Formats: sequence, structure tokens, C-alpha cells
Amino acid sequence: MSQNITPIPIIMIDRWSKAKRPCSRLLLLFTTIMILVLFTVSPSISTRFSITTSKHSFLNDLTPSQKLDQLRQLMKQYSIWAYIIPTSDSHMSEYVASSDQRRAYISGFDGSAGTAVVTLDSALLWTDGRYWQQAQKQLDFRYWKLMKDGVDISMTRWLSLNAIGNESVGVDPSLYSVNQFKELQNTNVQIKLIYQNLIDLIWTSRPSPPNGKIFHLDEKFSGRTASDKLLSIRKSMLASKVDIYIVTALDEIAWFLNLRGYDIEYNTVFFSYLIVTMKQVYLFVDAKKFENSNISLNLEIMGVTVKPYSSYMEFVIAITEQNQTIDIPSITTFIDPQFCNYATFSSIQSIIKTGNSFIRLEKAYKNDIEREGFKNCHLRDGAAVVRYLAFLEDALLNQQQKINEYEGAQILEKFRAEGEYFLRPSFPTISCYGENAAIIHYSPTEQVHSEISTNNVYLLDSGGQYLDGTTDMTRTVHFGTPTDHVKKSFTRVLQGQIALSSLIFPEGFPGDKMDVFARKALWADGLNYDHGSGHGVGHCLDVHEGPHGIGIPVFGFMKTYDVTIEPGYYEEGNFGVRIENLYLVRESQTPHHFNNKTYLEFEQITFCPIQPSLIDISILSEKEIEWVNEYNRQVREKLEPLIAQDALAVNYLKRNTVKIAKVDSNSGERTTLMVVLVLMGLILAISLVTNIVFIIIVRKKQSPRSTTNTEIQPLSEELE
Repeated sequence: MSQNITPIPIIMIDRWSKAKRPCSRLLLLFTTIMILVLFTVSPSISTRFSITTSKHSFLNDLTPSQKLDQLRQLMKQYSIWAYIIPTSDSHMSEYVASSDQRRAYISGFDGSAGTAVVTLDSALLWTDGRYWQQAQKQLDFRYWKLMKDGVDISMTRWLSLNAIGNESVGVDPSLYSVNQFKELQNTNVQIKLIYQNLIDLIWTSRPSPPNGKIFHLDEKFSGRTASDKLLSIRKSMLASKVDIYIVTALDEIAWFLNLRGYDIEYNTVFFSYLIVTMKQVYLFVDAKKFENSNISLNLEIMGVTVKPYSSYMEFVIAITEQNQTIDIPSITTFIDPQFCNYATFSSIQSIIKTGNSFIRLEKAYKNDIEREGFKNCHLRDGAAVVRYLAFLEDALLNQQQKINEYEGAQILEKFRAEGEYFLRPSFPTISCYGENAAIIHYSPTEQVHSEISTNNVYLLDSGGQYLDGTTDMTRTVHFGTPTDHVKKSFTRVLQGQIALSSLIFPEGFPGDKMDVFARKALWADGLNYDHGSGHGVGHCLDVHEGPHGIGIPVFGFMKTYDVTIEPGYYEEGNFGVRIENLYLVRESQTPHHFNNKTYLEFEQITFCPIQPSLIDISILSEKEIEWVNEYNRQVREKLEPLIAQDALAVNYLKRNTVKIAKVDSNSGERTTLMVVLVLMGLILAISLVTNIVFIIIVRKKQSPRSTTNTEIQPLSEELE
């Protein structure tokens, strides 16, 4: 049955006219005015116009509608119905340089994962659960529609259903990997390659390409010479019957040559391409970036020919042609289709063999020096985080200071910078309080942030780039009194961390089968999370490194790999929890080796307190309690010497590494019984004393003062 609804402002005005007290009328008048203002500013309460703009000014030179209008004019000139704008650069980097943030420019969403599609009459953005809430805040929904990967219809399916007839979809082949392009080809959509990027044509404030310095990473950190790596890679090429090996992933090139750079924020890579043959090595890079002449000399000694970055594509065509460039009858060129861009692939003139990059597979194995470096830098990193959390707690509780999420991230970086070998953060610090902690990859800015307080959780996901390793750690803390729900949620996440990190498994065990151990405790309460449970970490390189990961099929875990374990739980509009540690994979000393298999386990290398006051001890098993106590004991033992000069940090460390214990239920029952018995005894004693006093008073009142010879019965008899 329908119901007529009187508009709220009219109701308020009616109540104002009937109010008798002056103060009531003033309050109602103020409320009415505020509601009228809201109705005026927002024609529809459900329409979302509150846009959080990007922190980068170079992304905001035009309004959202102006950007789309100009792009659509170009699309008409190129005779395309839709244009795809991916996140990546020509090297399929996860994080991209400012000059490559094309998707962020056109959409306003600057998360590190997502794909935009602009048609002549619509605009859509696909992103995953990690960035969903961020995209909801940053997209202008007057012009854009948000699509969730894995939930809504996929981008390729949407294009297939909405393209009419021979309408073409334009793509820049340099921004699409071979695998991505083939997936697009599998639809019934007509693809048109446009080598001139259309976003670049309208992006008037586009920054210049980066020009960071390139430096040599000493063998005391890398553990291997570049020449040794070259010898190993050529053995792999020979075994795979490959003549030319094209490398396009920036972290692979940096690792292979023992060079590092600053071209992409948070990473230690530099723009380059690499081509390896059985006799030659070609590096395509801007040599002006070399920190000193020794780099050129070392490359020359190694047999590396340096060529301009801009000459790469022409050289690919020339070297892969079956002519006199290489004196062999047939040429086979090897590329990794996950990272090689389609522009390179389509330029190769020879036979093409695809597979997992030889370098990518080899650098996943960490040598002894790299493993030792990882352990050392994680201790310094843990000490920095403890110092920061101690400072923050003191500022909030004792100094009554106001510190926001962005300021907190800046303070943390200063603590990290005091550590040896620190270069830069390894990713944007996820410093988030309260409901912001439910945004998985939330990152505060100087303009957009919340104040940190003591009424909710504070989630800190951060890391550093050091010469001897890369760190990635998440801690969730509470500077006040957490609710039972928060404590239980935190503890379920902790149980996932414990379960997976305690796993012993056969060598080659795939990461997708491990994933359930991280989620099992959460599933028991009907909870879950929208991200992977772990990833590899590069050595003074990218914070996300493959080929393995927890949740990733195909690639099994091998000895000397490294991996994070990071279960979480996120309650939109309320709070978020994540606990993340990095582990090295080592051989486990099992009593048996079924089928001659080697069994592996995880070695803990992240050390930072797990806050006892956030743990619901009642739902932990005795083994889980032992794990927490042993872990926090090691944290205290390893970090206290590093922070000995910081009394505030030492105090924080000791308080947050105290032993936890479950209250014995039998002991509790005995204690309760004893209390009851003691109380009953006290009641009887008080009753007895009261009776005695009462009888004495009565006797005194009954006995006349003049009667001295009256026989008095003993008090004990009266009591009887």
C-alpha cells in the first residue's frame, strides 16, 4: 500500500510553529535551515558528488567532463567506439611513474590497480576489492560507473556485449602485455592498435619522464656478480634452445645487472630494456643517468653494449630478422608473455618462444647474502616501527597531541631514515585510523586524512627499501579499549597468521592450497577478506615479486623463497585489521621424507609486537598462546638492544610483549567457591556478633540498678 510522505522541511516548519518554549523554537529553526541547505546543495541524497581528488596536481589540469569530451573527439578522429586505458607502463610495472599515470589522469582514481574504458557515450572503471572503497571516493559518478573485478561483468565481456557491428576498440599496444592482448582478442570485439597514446595528446600538464640516478649495488649486498648471473642465464637459454632473450620487466633488469635506480617512486628500478644473446648483451637506457663512469666501465667489462632507450624497438626488428645480424640458420626469440608488451611482441620477426622469464624464476631464490640482508634490515625496520608506535601512543595519551594519519606516516619515515642503508619507503604508507582501516589500500595525503585517536584501531602497513633488503609489515594496534567484536576479529586474523606460518609442507606445494590456512579461523565466524594472503618480496627491489604467492596456483614453493603472510578483516565504515609478517622458506627437519621429498617451513624474519590487549585469549588454543608468547619473546629479545637509547620505545616494547595466559576454568571455579565460603563465614560471624550485642543490650535494660543480689544466668545458657 502506497503512503503519502510529507517533505521533511514542511514537517519541521510545522513543529516550529507549534513549539511553545523559545529555546525549542530556536533549535527547530536551526535544524530546519540546515535541512533546507542540504536539500538545496544535494538534489538527491543518493547522488554521490563528494569527490576526493588526487594528491597530484598534474592529474587535475582539466575537469572530468573536459577530459572525457576531448578524448571522445580524438576517438572519433581515429574511428573507434571505445578506448581502453590500463594502469601499466611499457614494462608492466605495478607502480608507474608520474608520466605514465594515464588511467589516473582520465578517471581521477589513483589506486595502483584498475582499468578504464571510455566509449562515445559512457565511462567505466574496473578495480578489485583492495581499491573498491578508494575508487568510490575518487570517481565522479556523474560521468563514471564503477565495476568490481570478480563480482560485476568483466571488462572483456562488457565490451563484447555492448559493441555493435564493426565498432572498434582502440588500445595502445605498448601498454598491454601479450597475455592481456590475447585475452582481448578472444572476444568478438574488433581491436584497433593505436601507437600514439590518446591520453598523452590531451594531457597538457603531463610530467616529463623521470631522470633518476642509476647506482651499482655492491656484491656485499647482492651476493652474486652480474657476470655469474649472465653465465647462469645463458645456460637456461641453451637448455631451452633460445637464441635471443628479450627482458622488459624493470626489476629483472636491475637484479640481473646489480644496478638500482629511482625512476619509479617506491621502487629501485630504472627505465630500460635488455636483450641477451649467446654472445652479446644489449642494454637500452639513458646512460646519462649513470651515477659515475665506473658503471659504464663495469658493463663494458661484462660485455654489455649500452644503447639509447629510444632505439629499442628498431633494434628488436633488426636483431630478430633472419639475416646476417646473427650467423645462425634460424632464430628463436624468447619472451615472457606476462610482462612483454604487445608492441614488442608484434615487432619480433623470428620464431617466438614464450614462458616464464629465466631471470624472474632465478631471482626468486634468495642467496645466503640476500637472506642475511633480509634478516638484518627487518630488525632495523621493526625497531623503527616500535619507536614510532611508542611515540604515537605517548603523543595521544600523555602529551594530548593531535596527529593525523599523514603526519604519522611522515614521522615513521623519519624513524626509518635513521636506520642504516635506508633508501626510501617501499610503497605508499597505509596509515589509517578507524573506518579508513577498512579501505585495504588506503593512503592518506596532506589534504585528505583523518586524525588518529584512541577510540578505534590504527592500522599501519608500511615498508622500506634498504641496500640489504626490502621490508613489508602490517600491524594493527589500539591506543584505548577495544570492543569485544574488534578483539575477536583481530584474534581470528591472528589465528590465520599462526596457522599458515606454522605449516610444514612438501617442496613444490602451490600457494593456492596454502590460502585456506590463513582464512580458516575467519571462515568459522563467517568472515573473509578480498585480497591475497601473501606475496614474494624483492631484494632491494619491488615489494611485490613473483612468480609465487599465497593464493596463486601453478607455482610451488621452493627452498630459499621468501613470502609475506597477511590475513585481514575489513568492516566497511567501522574498522579494519591486518597482520603481515615476512618469512623465508627453509628446509624443515622432519623425521621422515615420504617419496624422498624435501619438506619446508617458514622462518620468521619480521619482528614487531603483536599487541596483547587486542587478543581475545579465550578463543586461542594452548598452542596458539605458546606461539604468541614465543614470538613476542623473540621480538623483545631482538629489538631491545636496537632501541636501548629510546626509553619510551623500550617501555612500549616491554608492555606489548608481556606473556598472555588463558584463565583456568577449574581454577576459576575453585576461586569462586572459596569466595562464597569466605562470604558465608563472614555473614555467620557478623550474625553471631550482632546477636551477642543485642542480648547484652536487652539484659542491661531488663536489670534494675538497685537489684544487686539477683541471680544472673550465664550468657552461654541464654544463647542456648
